Amino acid sequence: MTRSIKDMVKDRKVTFTHYRAGNLWYITECQFRFPVPVSDTGEATFLSSDKAILFMRYIRKHLALEEKETEPVGLGLGVPQSIIDSVATGRFSGSTKNE
Repeated sequence: MTRSIKDMVKDRKVTFTHYRAGNLWYITECQFRFPVPVSDTGEATFLSSDKAILFMRYIRKHLALEEKETEPVGLGLGVPQSIIDSVATGRFSGSTKNE
């Protein structure tokens, strides 16, 4: 099921949940979590709760990232593209050992 940005932001609010690794993390009323990079905040004031429409830019960016990472691949297993790319290029850092 694809989430509609319009449904996420129209007449809805977001709530700040936590800060981690340079990102302010918010959650929408429909439970979609997304980051707001502190480096992108400038002199803005970020409230603990605010209108979701004001965060549409960040919601859209994170939604697109999530959808890209869960595109069906191969047999439709939904393996994230980043994992497939790292295995294909030999840069996979999994826990398998060749002894």
